[in-house]
Amino acid sequence: MEFLIKLVDFFMPVTLLGIVGFTAVSYLFSRRPFWRELHNIYGCSAKEYRAVPELSVNHARFYFYEESWASDNCIEVKLDRDYLYLGPYFLFSMFIRPMKIPLSDLAYIGKKNYWLSTRDAYEFKSVYGYKIALREGLIESVSKD
Repeated sequence: MEFLIKLVDFFMPVTLLGIVGFTAVSYLFSRRPFWRELHNIYGCSAKEYRAVPELSVNHARFYFYEESWASDNCIEVKLDRDYLYLGPYFLFSMFIRPMKIPLSDLAYIGKKNYWLSTRDAYEFKSVYGYKIALREGLIESVSKD
């Protein structure tokens, strides 16, 4: 029994620290100009975002350009025939609100090599200066279905 008490005493602060950490990351990412500006144009409800089926894990990464290329592991990518959805994984959903971007608002600008893989890079037709990169062929694979 004493072992269980020590175990709880150890995991309680670790769990609280984890919750505070996820909350801080969520808040900091939501304050980035990239996310704020795009959300003002493309924001959607969490209910609408959750209704879209998830992609497999290896398809779910995206990279964004905001002065330089960066990646973020707290954002999930979803697609249907007409829209690209970007939204937070559950643990990061406190401050990050989802987006619904019409595929017609994305202009293909070429290939981008990032982290030992090739990505398709796009820029936004409605917002100047921001770009995203998705797994190579992802949008085309959904459009064909």
